Amino acid sequence: MIQVRILVVAAVSAIVCVSGDAADIERAQQLWEQLIMAKGGRERLRNVRTMVQSERTRVMTGDEHWVRAYVFPDRVWQWADMSSTVLGMELSVYNLSTGRGYSVRPNTGPPTETTGPKSMQAGRHFLHEAQLIYLNETAWLHPDVKGLLVVHEAAEVQDSDAIETLVNGERVDFYLDRTTHLPVQITVHHHLDFPVKDARAGIRIHLLSDYRNVGGIQVPHCEILATPMRIMGTIRFDTQLNVPIRDDLFTSPPSLEDGPDGWKPKSSAPSTEKPGSSH
Repeated sequence: MIQVRILVVAAVSAIVCVSGDAADIERAQQLWEQLIMAKGGRERLRNVRTMVQSERTRVMTGDEHWVRAYVFPDRVWQWADMSSTVLGMELSVYNLSTGRGYSVRPNTGPPTETTGPKSMQAGRHFLHEAQLIYLNETAWLHPDVKGLLVVHEAAEVQDSDAIETLVNGERVDFYLDRTTHLPVQITVHHHLDFPVKDARAGIRIHLLSDYRNVGGIQVPHCEILATPMRIMGTIRFDTQLNVPIRDDLFTSPPSLEDGPDGWKPKSSAPSTEKPGSSH
């Protein structure tokens, strides 16, 4: 854990942007192309249409289980079991193409229909982050490479190649392993719509590992999420790409009774896990 904390600090304080030099910009673009090839190639990345991730997150209060089914670029279904917290369970649907969605919790009656841009904010964030952090480039998301970042010798990320990009007006730094060329860390500098005392408040750091081949694409299956001030949690994934999604998933009210497999086409076999079974 000490090493992780050093890495988090290094992400913020141990770099200097030198993107003004034409040679550095060219080198950064070459590194980006190496990343794309290491991931599995631009054609595969841009052909991703659906993604399903089952996440198990270790937080201070206990374990959480999340399942998200994405239909890029504008729909996401989310089942969340946060029983270790006061939030409990929740099922949410976001359809950005229509500006409509649903939300339902246990013992609260039928699903609530949500409408309007504000109600879609969480879904928009999930869709953006799924493409940026786990795929890096898609048919709808193309980071604009700005230049190299120089990493000080004292930093734990010194064995990586660091590049700065711009994504939807926000700075995103990629630290690439010099052997695999895959991202070991992605630092996102979010714009905040409210005043803060600490300028680092909008920074989110994603430490990535356990890359696996999923349909020809290298996808991280372990993530440590942090800010410059603290570790927020450790996430482990199971990821599927370009899998069939239920036709009515984003047009019909959801049901908690469908469980974490509720995204699957109805012809698919149900989960063999029995309610209340322990692991």
